[in-house]
Amino acid sequence: MEFKSLFQSGKIGTLEVSNRVVKAPQSTAMSNMDGSVSERLIRHYKKLAEGGVGLVIVEYAYVDDYASKSAHCQLGISSNEHIPGLAWLASTIKETGAKAGIQIEHCGRQKFLGTPPMLAPSRIPWPTLYEKTVMVPEEMNLEQIEDVIEAFGDAALRAQMAGFDLVEIHGAHGYLITNFLSPHTNKRLDLYGGSLENRMRFLKRIVENVRKKVGPDYPVTVRLSGSDYEPDGLTIEDTVEISKVLETLGIDAIHVSGGDHHMM
Repeated sequence: MEFKSLFQSGKIGTLEVSNRVVKAPQSTAMSNMDGSVSERLIRHYKKLAEGGVGLVIVEYAYVDDYASKSAHCQLGISSNEHIPGLAWLASTIKETGAKAGIQIEHCGRQKFLGTPPMLAPSRIPWPTLYEKTVMVPEEMNLEQIEDVIEAFGDAALRAQMAGFDLVEIHGAHGYLITNFLSPHTNKRLDLYGGSLENRMRFLKRIVENVRKKVGPDYPVTVRLSGSDYEPDGLTIEDTVEISKVLETLGIDAIHVSGGDHHMM
């Protein structure tokens, strides 16, 4: 099998990359305990970037300090105090000739820490965690939803200020945005639940907030699970419709994956 265009330059929105090889975001647990960038993390991404990829998307970074952090030593982008370290990381990657992106995330019910507060669209626990901790997430009220929407926009702006070439909104793998998109985890009866239009409203408003804060030309992508593989969950057909809406909102690329940490 030949991939003739694999090592040709390409574009993601306004961003030109030297080839079509992208290092997808993958958690390392190499950050400092406060979410700041460590020397170990710098060395890790420098080595990856030197391998010749066109774009390195840095692992998921939590967007606020209330309930979005998923794990110990997770990368943070929740305050301006994180910007200097993130700028160090972005510049290290870019010095190799690769472009640098970063993924931003809220863990929702999929909180590996197993500690409160834990937020979700509905009080439906993550089975893997519930078996160990009996933790049930708190159903988000409208004020909390607004706070998280703003936090995503602020995090995207910090990514831009730190010098990243691209920001990716993590809407896959069972984290908070997926919890809203999937009828398996979203049983709300208000404007954020029920129909697909309502279930995608949270993601739609996050994208709009991000765009408002980073401007129309800054590359923004979204990672989606094509399906969460739950019998009553998110389907490929749902994701196709969600993708059409994201295109109208100015998303530059959609990064498709599948499942969550319970069904993978």
